[in-house]
Amino acid sequence: MEGEISPERYTPSIELEAELVDHIAENGKIISYVQKGLVKVPIDKINIYCMGKVPMYPKEELQRLQRLKQSDRKKFDAEPQNEERLVFIRDRLKHNWERSQEMFETIKQIRWEDSVEVVDKIIAHLLSVGEDITVETRIRYSSQLEAPLGGLKIQSTWKVLPNGPNIYQLLISFQLKKEDNQ
Repeated sequence: MEGEISPERYTPSIELEAELVDHIAENGKIISYVQKGLVKVPIDKINIYCMGKVPMYPKEELQRLQRLKQSDRKKFDAEPQNEERLVFIRDRLKHNWERSQEMFETIKQIRWEDSVEVVDKIIAHLLSVGEDITVETRIRYSSQLEAPLGGLKIQSTWKVLPNGPNIYQLLISFQLKKEDNQ
């Protein structure tokens, strides 16, 4: 078992019958996916976001901006980028970090760890789920993945790519199933 899997080092297992592909996002960023048929699952969404590896948000900067806003509102408002930055850190960076930590805690609660095998299991599950997604079922699709201690309830939202009929996993959240096998 190894931690810290990068897309360059990740290779889907032969059982997945999938391949590694790159997709250029609207912002020009290259995103690595595991693709099977028309279904694409972004590697980093599982490997980084779900495994608690989202970088810590700039906590000190957030606190400094919040203090400035409360103590010297006139100075804070004099620079419009202060509010934009505060909102970006608080609502995006901090939220993503907290959500990533929550999901990894769930992974650990069911006795899984950050490993190639676990990332592979989750990706395999999502590739399978993606085959059944339709335009009607693509929002908040619930599925179950069995694990050593209970199971993992996965809610995923899927998006049709603009340059073709391919579907890829866009958003994912984990929850423990209510019926744990303890």
